[in-house]
Amino acid sequence: MKISAKHIAALGAAAMALANVGRIPMGAFGGRTAPFVVADLVTALVCGLVVVLVLGRQLRPTLDDISLPAAAFALVAALSTAIAVARYHMGAREAAGTAAFLVRWTMYFGWYLFVVWCLTPDESRAAWRYVERAILAVALFGIVQSALLPGFAQTLHSGSALPVWDVQGRRLVSTLLDPNFAGLLIAVLLLFRLARVAEGIQEPGNTWVLPMLAAALVLTASRSSVLALFVGLGVIVLLRGLHAKFAYVVFTGFVLAVPALFAMRGYLARMGKLGIDTSAAERLIPWSRAWVLLREHPVLGIGFNAARPAQVAHGWLLLGSADVSLDAGLLFIAAMTGLVGLAVYLWMLWQVSRVSRQVYRDADLPAADRAHGVATVASTVAVVVHAFFVNSILVPFVMQILWVMWGTLMHIAAKRRLRIGAAAAALPLLIVLGGCEPCAGTNVCGTASRLDLQGQIVDGKTGVPVSGANVSVTLADGSQLSATTDGNGDWEVAHDAISLDSTPVTATVVAPGHSGYTTPSFYVTPVTRKGDATILGAWLSYPHAYYQATLLKNGKPVVGAAVKFKPVGGVPATGVFTGSTNGSGSFSLEVSGEQLGTVVGNLTVTSASLGAPNVITGWLIPLGYKYKVAAPVAAFSLGGLLTYGGQVHFRGTGANVSGVSVRWERTGGINTVPGTYITTTDSSGFFLLQLQPGGSGNAIGKLTFIPPGGPITTYQNVTLATYDSTSYRYLGNFGYGEQWAWAIAVWRNDSLKPAAGVPVTFRRTGGIAITPDSIQDTTGADGYIRLRASVTASGVVDGELVVRPDSGPARTITGLHLKTYAADTTDFAGVFGYGPSLHYAGQIMDADSVPVKNATVTWTRDYGLDATPHTLTSTTDNTGYFDLWLYPPDNTEGTVVGHLTVKPGSPYPAGSQYTINYVSLKTFLSADRRFSWVFIIPNP
Repeated sequence: MKISAKHIAALGAAAMALANVGRIPMGAFGGRTAPFVVADLVTALVCGLVVVLVLGRQLRPTLDDISLPAAAFALVAALSTAIAVARYHMGAREAAGTAAFLVRWTMYFGWYLFVVWCLTPDESRAAWRYVERAILAVALFGIVQSALLPGFAQTLHSGSALPVWDVQGRRLVSTLLDPNFAGLLIAVLLLFRLARVAEGIQEPGNTWVLPMLAAALVLTASRSSVLALFVGLGVIVLLRGLHAKFAYVVFTGFVLAVPALFAMRGYLARMGKLGIDTSAAERLIPWSRAWVLLREHPVLGIGFNAARPAQVAHGWLLLGSADVSLDAGLLFIAAMTGLVGLAVYLWMLWQVSRVSRQVYRDADLPAADRAHGVATVASTVAVVVHAFFVNSILVPFVMQILWVMWGTLMHIAAKRRLRIGAAAAALPLLIVLGGCEPCAGTNVCGTASRLDLQGQIVDGKTGVPVSGANVSVTLADGSQLSATTDGNGDWEVAHDAISLDSTPVTATVVAPGHSGYTTPSFYVTPVTRKGDATILGAWLSYPHAYYQATLLKNGKPVVGAAVKFKPVGGVPATGVFTGSTNGSGSFSLEVSGEQLGTVVGNLTVTSASLGAPNVITGWLIPLGYKYKVAAPVAAFSLGGLLTYGGQVHFRGTGANVSGVSVRWERTGGINTVPGTYITTTDSSGFFLLQLQPGGSGNAIGKLTFIPPGGPITTYQNVTLATYDSTSYRYLGNFGYGEQWAWAIAVWRNDSLKPAAGVPVTFRRTGGIAITPDSIQDTTGADGYIRLRASVTASGVVDGELVVRPDSGPARTITGLHLKTYAADTTDFAGVFGYGPSLHYAGQIMDADSVPVKNATVTWTRDYGLDATPHTLTSTTDNTGYFDLWLYPPDNTEGTVVGHLTVKPGSPYPAGSQYTINYVSLKTFLSADRRFSWVFIIPNP
């Protein structure tokens, strides 16, 4: 069978549907775990095909409205990455690992060129239909996986060299092994189907598709995907209006989804998807980091993708996917490529929207083509929104979908593109932005600034509104505002504000039958529009906790266990302190009190599956005042795993070493099975200790590393804590042998102070070999430089420092002897000075060689080197010595000549004074204080 371009498009869609199930482990590449997928191989095939056709002159390459800014973005990203390699001093492997992400982005851009250059308009439409069918297959398989294959990612890749996926339980992850990415693909297909509905297209044979896709999206429990869908729906409504058929379909879907979500509320609560959980809160970290990096490198950014070295340079802890990227969407693109790259990327998105507008406004086009134009805008906006929470805009599968989508759009828009001036394009944008202002076109919304607080008081146990409760709000200036709740538990206080600045307030709530509590301080911002207020939500009439938690053992829920909580400290509490775990291992306790704070107690868990009762001391239950939907606060382990992984490196070069024998021997703590465990590092220096714990707690032992032909190294008192998970924990990177890493302080001889910002070069002059044998650095504010080089032998490195001050000649500090040592820390070589000094001491004696003490000695410069200060006064001590510390001009050698005026004290007559002329002081290259002369004055 002859393979056509259309067949390659179908192959690409099939590979995209295979997604992460088709991962091919490639080990560590450039310091990063870099598995390829089958879609990468097909994409490489497509790029190779395009290159061959262009070189064979079977294609005439042209850049259109979308490919031109895309190519420009690739050039900006390449320039930014090249600068990053030098900025972060990347080695060849790390630079290759960083550049690989840009290479992958450029490869997937090849799908656009393939669709536009190699396919006919009809073939491009067929290529997009292949993509839709692939997403449909992802959704169908995902529903089966959610029902029958919980923990699918762990089942598929457990124990392999591939990255460990988060545990998702029964969430739909499909072949992407991630619910957020799967949810985005499903949302894109939903938007295309709904866009056809909005265009009045009938698809009677596919009436099951929309309900199936909606069910699949719900099963992902992905909040970012649902948000992306709603944003995309808003775009469709904005562009095509809310037609009856479209409104009916959307409303029907919403009506059917609500009962499904209600039925899943317990599961969603256990997954933490009904509130602001840790997953949501952690989004703030990459956003803030991306913003900091953009502020530091606003023009061309940190490099595409240099997120890892940029964070390491800041000393930031690498979190999850933040190892190689930051979940911040366009903000991350701006951090990588600067404002220049962001502007070019936005130019590309603007061109997509402009071409889409030409398509969906063209009445001569078929309805299906117009629907493609509408759905392209909606899907593109949805992906941009989704990427702020999960960096989907750079995920290969999403990029492939976008490029094929945009390429098909360009085929549809051929010979119909119009160019719009910047001013004309900005006008409707300004109108839209103006319409976003609630008071646009009116003058009745404004009012004087005021503090306006509204809230509700409800019962902690029942959630029923409480009337007659007093709420007293204390402002920063000490004044108080008070209100009493009405029959619905509502209350409101208001007060005129002098400024628009946020102000701290506290509130005291006293409900009938309770002594009352005072909230922690919180900030309130004044409002300036009528009808606006600060809504504080529902508060409790007394401190209360409907406490839920989940108990696990070896990664599985502890079902049917009896749970008993006994308060032993903290704030006084009453309530229901006993319960039992359900089928998910979760239990509930109701704890109340009259004070805000934390109840401290012991939790006893009794179950046949545990053997003896497990007693967990120091269990904390916080009593709060805000009413919220109950959800398990966390999952806690009873027993657990004791599987740890680590890596071994040779200190001399820093390289991870394969074939190292690793021996674990328990010396204390809980028992481990076996007590002695022996394994060997793999090609990346990685080893895995698979131990079985004899209980809960810490196992203590020693790790011995026996490298081939190298020294045996033992680490004592290594502690392994039991934990609950489905994957191993990382123990660290262990070194053996000797390294050469030194810190040196460089000071100025004239002032004996650290020399900051001075270029310094270390040059090896003898001893054992190092690589490199010349190291350049610049002293920090503390005058320190750091020297690190690779060594393959033990011994001493002889060398010298060449210091290059801003002015004057370079200075060489010789006689350095720095040896290798067996430790993972940086050693300190000492303080080394450079440059000329004029630090002298003299002595005053009388004619009988008796020291003259407490004499005032004044130095005055006459000529020669312009040393400062020109006048210096000192006092002799009991031995007649005085200090004469002068400063030569910056890094300048020479001789200064001056005179000394000596005013001795008793027993010399008052007013006695002697002058010693032609005192000559020559600079010297040392940090010592030198002795000048003994100066003789007459006897009293």
